[in-house]
Amino acid sequence: MTKLNATSITRMRGVDANLIALAKKAREISPIPFEITEGLRTKERQRYLVKTGKSRTMNSYHLRGKAIDFVAMPDGKVSWNLPDYKTIVEKAFKPAAKTLGLTDKITYGIYWKSIVDGPHIQIET
Repeated sequence: MTKLNATSITRMRGVDANLIALAKKAREISPIPFEITEGLRTKERQRYLVKTGKSRTMNSYHLRGKAIDFVAMPDGKVSWNLPDYKTIVEKAFKPAAKTLGLTDKITYGIYWKSIVDGPHIQIET
């Protein structure tokens, strides 16, 4: 059983407890290692991301602690290969959501049509 590292746990400070439980469970069963890169954001951080084109909205779930971003790390190295993110979602986050009774509350950025955001997971309230 592999756990999220301390940095990932710290990055989820202020995030919805169900989303934290989901990330922890997903990491335990994921065939590809991953770590959390971001959770709760300030408005200033979100403005910066919008200004630099890394986000398109000031209405982000991150502002309410209802989203996390993660990074795939096959072989211990950062990957931005979308199939790695799809594998992590399908083989780790989705089964973890089912186990935790969150299936209908989780949205995965990897499936978005207008802008695919592989590393993004959010919880509906």
